[in-house]
Amino acid sequence: MYEAREQVCVGIWNSGAKFPLGCITVNLAPADIRTEGPADGLPIALGIPLASG
Repeated sequence: MYEAREQVCVGIWNSGAKFPLGCITVNLAPADIRTEGPADGLPIALGIPLASG
């Protein structure tokens, strides 16, 4: 999971958006579906700047 977190942070910074300070909680529901590959971080990287304003 640590690699995915780094990929999301770098993706946000490289897009020119600012990564918000503080804690961020991401709900990966449904939990019974396994996440695989780098494409899973894209919706997270898009949602963080949108949700933080």
